[in-house]
Amino acid sequence: KLEAEEPIYLDSSYVPITNFQGKLIGVDGKNEIKLAIDKSSSSSTTDHATVFASVGGTGTLIDNLVITGEIKGGTAAMSSGLIGYIASGCTVTVRNIVNEANITLNHTGTSYSAGIIGRIENKTAGTNGTIEIQNCINKGNITTTKNALSQHAGLIGNIGSGGDTIKITNCRNTGKIEGLEMARIAGLVAMSAGNVTYTNCANIGNVVTPAGTQSRVGGLLGEITDGAVITLNSCFNAGDIYSNAATGGLIRSWNSASVTMNNCYNAGNIYCNNTTVSGNVPRAAGLTYGSTGNAAWSLSNCYNVGSIVLPDGTTGTAWSKALVGYGTTITASNLYWLSGSANNAGATAATAMTSAELKESLPTGFDPAVWTYTSMEDGNFYLYPQLKDNIYVNTNAPEDWNTTEFAGGNGSLEFPYQIANKAHLMNVSKYPSASFIQTADIEEAVTDPVCTSFSGSYDGNGKYINLALIGNG
Repeated sequence: KLEAEEPIYLDSSYVPITNFQGKLIGVDGKNEIKLAIDKSSSSSTTDHATVFASVGGTGTLIDNLVITGEIKGGTAAMSSGLIGYIASGCTVTVRNIVNEANITLNHTGTSYSAGIIGRIENKTAGTNGTIEIQNCINKGNITTTKNALSQHAGLIGNIGSGGDTIKITNCRNTGKIEGLEMARIAGLVAMSAGNVTYTNCANIGNVVTPAGTQSRVGGLLGEITDGAVITLNSCFNAGDIYSNAATGGLIRSWNSASVTMNNCYNAGNIYCNNTTVSGNVPRAAGLTYGSTGNAAWSLSNCYNVGSIVLPDGTTGTAWSKALVGYGTTITASNLYWLSGSANNAGATAATAMTSAELKESLPTGFDPAVWTYTSMEDGNFYLYPQLKDNIYVNTNAPEDWNTTEFAGGNGSLEFPYQIANKAHLMNVSKYPSASFIQTADIEEAVTDPVCTSFSGSYDGNGKYINLALIGNG
């Protein structure tokens, strides 16, 4: 049990624990591990910058820890907030972990790093194990200093291709993930193989590669490898992606894999940085770039509202697709995209909807037991369909948000000025062509005309106004 009155400090002299097979459970408020680990000058493949170099065993549990501070990784070993790798054929649960430590990578070759776990080994073993990652969140930023085949992400860098059953539930990344040339990066997991189920997971952090680099980028997951069986239930990406070629809002791509995506969405914008990198033209899709291989997969009850922005001067075979780039063996139902967000839906037929339509009522086929809406009155500015068990809270007010003359809003059709009292109502005359919505009854008597020349829109929203207008005769 971790029950420390002060944070436990681990510096560069700390040697990570190898083959941990016990139970470590933190006590709320007394569970902080503060890192100040700098391995940037180390070239050893075993000099990991983390708390646990490896974890294995049966019934192993790591629960309720907060990781803070800073990590600087070496040129060859793994760097992660909590665990270097989880061994194959084990029964391990990692849950209720928050990583706030920023991680700087210095890898010069293939490596696996992340905010929580560098790698789930998942090799072929005599006995298959079960690995569960639950209620974990990475808030730390992850950056890299060198061009390398680094696989890094907010939650897990790499998942191997063995027979372990892997379940990842209620996990998020909010940190910024950055990569350079040839990096494989994503918000949650950079490269995923094996049999993995993701439920109620999300990426909200931006995923970034600079212009002029050839990297492989996905909003939630990066590459899915041959033979993988991947299931996404009730997951979303809301982080913006800055990439160059072959990018997907939820999944970058897969080869000969089985992928099921149900009740998922992308709300992040994808910005393709330059016209051509090493012969690769900018291509991006809202849900997944897809595969030209023999990939059998299913999409149902999904949508995309993120915009896909190609660079100026893009020509030839470049494209932006709202849902799927490539895919020949696809079973699809109830797919939707925000009209104007991309050139077309892509390889899978889907229905284009306007912003107003998507905000007004759930699309056909969306189960109200799974989907809902949130309200601006609750301080959440994401007004498209939400997953009940995986709410996205966007507290960033849109540009020109007016709380001086109104209760909120910017006067657009999407975010009308909010009228909550008489003073707000009398300000309508200052913006006669704007959009308004009344959010409360106005009980104070209104004795003068509100506006003499109105050309905008006013939604009374079922509220009343106490009118006491007095004529001139």
